[in-house]
Amino acid sequence: MDRRHEDLADDSGRREAELAEWRRIVQLLAVHDGPYDPDTDAVVQEELAADRHRKEAEQQCLQEQQQIAGRADESPPTAVRSDTPRKPGPAAG
Repeated sequence: MDRRHEDLADDSGRREAELAEWRRIVQLLAVHDGPYDPDTDAVVQEELAADRHRKEAEQQCLQEQQQIAGRADESPPTAVRSDTPRKPGPAAG
């Protein structure tokens, strides 16, 4: 795409989302005395907590998969049942 026409591209609402975020930050700064601090921004902290929760869930899922795979490796091979028909072998002679 030609850079001169980037502003005409369909951004699927990204521009509106970015503007809303900037408005939120400006409003936060308007009521806060001092510089912006992400450590005191509730939205940022909620996003970070959600990221940590997602990573912990992914790690737990991975551990469970590894445990299942480990158990499958440790289980003894399935025994052949005595009522299973056997193929006849070559005649002894």
